[in-house]
Amino acid sequence: MRFMIIVKATPQTEAGVFPEDKEKLFAAMAEFHEELARAGALLDASGLQPSSKGWRIRYEGGGRTVIDGPFAETKELVAGYTLIQGALARRGARMEPALPGAARRVRDRRDRGQAAVRARGFRARRPGRALSRNRHRQAGEGVMIRAIVLLAVLAVAAVLLYATTRPDTFRVERMASIRAPAAKIHPLIADLRQFNTWNPYEKKDPDLKGRYRGAPSGPGAGYDFEGNKDVGKGSIEIVESAPPTRVAMKLDMLAPFEAHNLVEFTLAPRGEATEVTWSMRGPSPFVARLVGVFMDMDRMIGRDFEAGLANLKAIAERP
Repeated sequence: MRFMIIVKATPQTEAGVFPEDKEKLFAAMAEFHEELARAGALLDASGLQPSSKGWRIRYEGGGRTVIDGPFAETKELVAGYTLIQGALARRGARMEPALPGAARRVRDRRDRGQAAVRARGFRARRPGRALSRNRHRQAGEGVMIRAIVLLAVLAVAAVLLYATTRPDTFRVERMASIRAPAAKIHPLIADLRQFNTWNPYEKKDPDLKGRYRGAPSGPGAGYDFEGNKDVGKGSIEIVESAPPTRVAMKLDMLAPFEAHNLVEFTLAPRGEATEVTWSMRGPSPFVARLVGVFMDMDRMIGRDFEAGLANLKAIAERP
């Protein structure tokens, strides 16, 4: 249990006037606190400045008002305190009336949970072996802050280390069954103008700027584009076309980041339908692997591939 011995203020302490025997009083107080410290009961002790150097904060009606001192009612003010704990706390409380000046001042001993100190501003403490509660609290806060920073650094290091273990290449693939012959589907892919009628990325930005170049279809056909953050900036070019089973394209991205990937479409007849596979593969630099720790790139890109294949299916299955 902890107790606080409260020394109440007087008109003299509020005026900053010390008694004539102040040296004797200070010596007796120091001896008293040293005895408590040797017994392991002393937590903190200090005198307080006059209320003319302090303030009060009043909370009322949801507002806050700061009131500067001095305060007239000295009976409500505190001139100093001693904080003690443990089994010896009651003994310390019994020792306290023997101090010089106890007869002149009213002292109040309270359990720490009920103590209310209204004065503000501490005097410099006299040298001694008393433990400082404020210093202990600040030290504890410093340890906690250092621990949080250390944990954050370790967490970042763990993420970076994990990113280095991820594959340095990637592949995204989606497939759809389209009830149309491969010969009908292949031109919708090998001709970039037809390709962009169902390309999901072309639909992500209505203000997208595009320019066709080279051959109208097949190897050498190219398309340069620049759009919003969902599209980026780059170019795509057909590098291989094998009707009606395969189309390969080179995708070069310049923004939002640089990337060079290979896009492939394979068409495999399955009875009256054709199984169309859209895939993309390429290198995965460290930054991409780090982003992949937090974002599922396969799901993000795969979702676009699925939407595109659905668009292609709708066009190819038209009568």
